Amino acid sequence: MATATASASSTVTLTKSALLAGLSRVAGAIVSKTTLPVLTNVLLAPGENGMLRLVASDLDVTVQTVVNASISGDGKGVTLPGKKFSEFVKECADAPITIMVQGDTRATVKAGAARMKLTGIAADEFPDVAGQIAEAVDLFTIPAGTLMALAKLVASCVSTEESRPILNGVLFEIGKAEGSGADAKRTVRMVATNGHRLGVSETTLTGDQAGAVNPDAVELILTSKVLGLVAAVFTGDESVAIATTPDKHAIVIKGATTTLSARIIEGPYPNYRQVLPEGFSVVVVADRPAIMQTVKRVNVIASDQTHRVAFRVAGANAEASVCISAETPDMGEAEDSTPIRIESGAVEGEDGFRIGFNAAYLLDLLKLTPGEEVRISLLSPERATRIEPVYGAEKPDVTSFHVLMPLRLMD
Repeated sequence: MATATASASSTVTLTKSALLAGLSRVAGAIVSKTTLPVLTNVLLAPGENGMLRLVASDLDVTVQTVVNASISGDGKGVTLPGKKFSEFVKECADAPITIMVQGDTRATVKAGAARMKLTGIAADEFPDVAGQIAEAVDLFTIPAGTLMALAKLVASCVSTEESRPILNGVLFEIGKAEGSGADAKRTVRMVATNGHRLGVSETTLTGDQAGAVNPDAVELILTSKVLGLVAAVFTGDESVAIATTPDKHAIVIKGATTTLSARIIEGPYPNYRQVLPEGFSVVVVADRPAIMQTVKRVNVIASDQTHRVAFRVAGANAEASVCISAETPDMGEAEDSTPIRIESGAVEGEDGFRIGFNAAYLLDLLKLTPGEEVRISLLSPERATRIEPVYGAEKPDVTSFHVLMPLRLMD
């Protein structure tokens, strides 16, 4: 890097907007509390073609990006306290920012009349992930917006319990590429479950995006943090390359200016296909906003611990409806209903089909379901229920469905 004065080993000059954009992209990987102080810092170092490289890491996740800058001098960079550096830059006037690095650990940041001196840590002490990124093997490319959509549809199903760490992640199921050229196809799926609910989202990549040059099927278990960072690091309209290290212990997501690399969660993911319900007794279609409001109203009286509500399907054809009720001994009871359409199967008897659900879980899944109508496929009061959108003739690029385990109803 460079020297504007005799004491500076390097000098960087860039716009406030460029620096803020770079800092915002790496911010999610900066650690606030750690036994390794360098992880609370952000690395600033010369990049290729005169760009400034910014890197942040918590050892499990690393984000590096480049921004346009004018760099002079022979310095190799410095790490500066990430939070304080970012806060100062944010409050600076909209003027060119100059960073003068003195030696290995000190820097002066200037913007107009404002100046701040920071003591950092030598760049040599920052984790080096360059080798991991360089050896990563590309599998396919995908629009970042599609990747975000896949993750968003299953995020609420991720477990937060530490007793089963494998469920704290999301299964990233990359199918085998078939065909070649314009005819190439590859299915990419994300799956998450906490044992009470399960979400599956899916898209099909075609043509060059399918990555037929690397056709192998791969299964990776990603942390929630990685998927959350995708939305913060990349823009929805840019294309990103998905790569893995040869040992499949890390994933690398590469955009135009930013690279996100992360360790995966080790271990086999549970066979989620075993719990997917089939052979439904009755399948109903409901107006999604209407059934959501019905559940919300009844949930007011449901237990704060279990959120248990009874879900009763009754009637046939134009007279079919779902009645949702809740009863809490020390509070009272509530009931409401909304019309539905029975798509297949039949409901017999005056009591109809009764099943119990956790209303909070049910509402979460209904919120995630796109469109005005929702399909609810019921098997038995003791078996899982499938919840999914009602797609038209043309399905969207990303499709999804959710599975919800029932709660035992109190007689």
